[in-house]
Amino acid sequence: MAPGPEAAERPRSAAPQARQQSLAALPERLYFPPDLPISARADELVEALRRHQVLVVAGETGSGKSTQLPKICLQAGRGRDGVIGHTQPRRIAARSISERVAEELGVRPGAPWATRCASPTGSAPAPWSRS
Repeated sequence: MAPGPEAAERPRSAAPQARQQSLAALPERLYFPPDLPISARADELVEALRRHQVLVVAGETGSGKSTQLPKICLQAGRGRDGVIGHTQPRRIAARSISERVAEELGVRPGAPWATRCASPTGSAPAPWSRS
């Protein structure tokens, strides 16, 4: 069922507006540390993301995939109206990467995104939590 005309008149929640303000505060061109191998391909990956819905990126451990791909997605315009999904096998890894990306972007952890971790058994997702 499609929403009625009154749906357009309802005020939006403050959370999406705060998220949009945080995103708007990011620099137009994000910084990618030159010592990480993925940084050399950042522009190529941005263009590929603009052309395709899904990319598969493989690289050596320590190449910057976990910390730089979320920033590359932002640079490509992803995450501005939706969510950038980023998975890690452990809660501590998810939180530490979220904190690292926030630090590199110059924002506080949890703004403009949240971290969601699966339950210890992997059977059901845990609630969203701010990093």
